Amino acid sequence: MTEPSLEKRLSSAGEALRSLKNPCPIHKSPMVVQRPPSSDIKLTKNSEYIEIVIPPQGIGFGLIALLSAAVPASIFSLKWNSFFTNNLGINPQFIMLISGSILGAVGVMFLFALFRKLRLRIDRHKISFFSHLLGGKWNYCKPAPRQEICQLEIEQIEYTIPVTEEKLCRYCVVIVIAGNQKYRLGEKQRLSESEIEWLATELSQWLGLKIKRTLKDGEMIIW
Repeated sequence: MTEPSLEKRLSSAGEALRSLKNPCPIHKSPMVVQRPPSSDIKLTKNSEYIEIVIPPQGIGFGLIALLSAAVPASIFSLKWNSFFTNNLGINPQFIMLISGSILGAVGVMFLFALFRKLRLRIDRHKISFFSHLLGGKWNYCKPAPRQEICQLEIEQIEYTIPVTEEKLCRYCVVIVIAGNQKYRLGEKQRLSESEIEWLATELSQWLGLKIKRTLKDGEMIIW
């Protein structure tokens, strides 16, 4: 009733009376994980909802490498259009369609990297995960009822760099499980480990769920 943060205070006299009749056990102070100073993720949290907005991931080395390969391949196919047509009997319109499709797909990937935002929102009624791009919005994952949220997990994913095949790399994702739906944060955005820890902690405190961490040997531990 005297909580300094208005968002954390009891909302009514009736709620205060119920709390007095059925007091909650006193736990240790929840673990505090500060937001990483370099993070551009926006997090809004109050008594009504928690919302996480992940900004566009930007153009990385992999996307630049893909463009460097796609453009010469498309130019080559167009330049040798007559050769393919005369010697292999391939329809020139088919070649142009393939080249245009390759460049179009790469263009869409660049558009997503530069402008697409992801928004995870959980309120009293449902959990939803949206993509936002240039004023448009669509479901990134199918919404689910709030009461079906049953598990919060940090999953470690390990991979090797193809060039060396020796250096083992790792990144983490946050997974919110609601019924048969899984909402994964950080899988394609490749968020830093400190961002994952921060988001998982904020979700854990708002949802009242413990965090399960998947180790590389499949064992589960609980924070």
